[in-house]
Amino acid sequence: MLMGLGMYKEISIIIIVFLSLMSRMGLSIAQPQTLLNKPAPSFLLQSINDTLVSFSQFKGKIILIDFFATWCVPCRAAIHYIKSILPKITTKNFVVVSIDIGESKDKVISFVNSNGMTWIVLLDITGSVSNTYMVKSIPTFFIVDQNGVIRYVHVGATKSFFDNIPNIVENLLSESTSNLKIGSVKIIVKNAQGQPINNASIEIYDQNNLLVCRGNTNMNGICIKNLNIGQYYIKISYRGFSKQVDIKIYEKQQSIVEVNLDIYIELLGIPLTFTNLIEIIIAVIVIMSGLIYVIYRKK
Repeated sequence: MLMGLGMYKEISIIIIVFLSLMSRMGLSIAQPQTLLNKPAPSFLLQSINDTLVSFSQFKGKIILIDFFATWCVPCRAAIHYIKSILPKITTKNFVVVSIDIGESKDKVISFVNSNGMTWIVLLDITGSVSNTYMVKSIPTFFIVDQNGVIRYVHVGATKSFFDNIPNIVENLLSESTSNLKIGSVKIIVKNAQGQPINNASIEIYDQNNLLVCRGNTNMNGICIKNLNIGQYYIKISYRGFSKQVDIKIYEKQQSIVEVNLDIYIELLGIPLTFTNLIEIIIAVIVIMSGLIYVIYRKK
């Protein structure tokens, strides 16, 4: 029996409320960005040409992994962008691997032919590989370096991301295991009184404005390792408060960054600035004065 529009709306509302409750309870849904700077999960999948293709076959190459489906409209835009950048990347050490999620080979072949996809296309019929890569929406892209480490994650068909890929490839090619220069950063988020803030959201972006790392602080801050040396900027957010800070990563050193948010105190779990606190105190005094006046008048 087909569900009516009203029932679809009710189900959608229930899902939204459920996800909202999960968020408020501090629970989180795993995101593909959690794989940043970690070894890319291996896979063994059938190609549309009936050959088995393993992740290990691309060892030593830079890989653009694209998770897509034939019904996905943004995926078609992404294919157009990929085709536009391929002539700009001349190295043989760069490959594009598109992975279709949950569709038949015949349907994918028809889609590939009609969209002029000349690169490797694999079939993730069961969705197991997309689950391993924590793909929640499509298209989702991963750029894997020559050492098999995921260096960039992007969700959606954003033109600026694809425009940056030739530069990203060039930068990654200039690196090698022998001359790779890396460092780390420790980020400590504090309130206006200098007390550490727990569970502040941290995002680190490179000079191309691409997200390279994401995490949450604890009372000791958060330590991000294996960052290439160079300039980055951090976005810190905590319950409506946010701040952006520029940082520099030095070779074989740990940069320590302390960020103070304009939070004076948390009242019943609500962060307040000093001005907010004064306003609340004044409001309480006014209300109490009004109550006292009313009680006095009744007497």
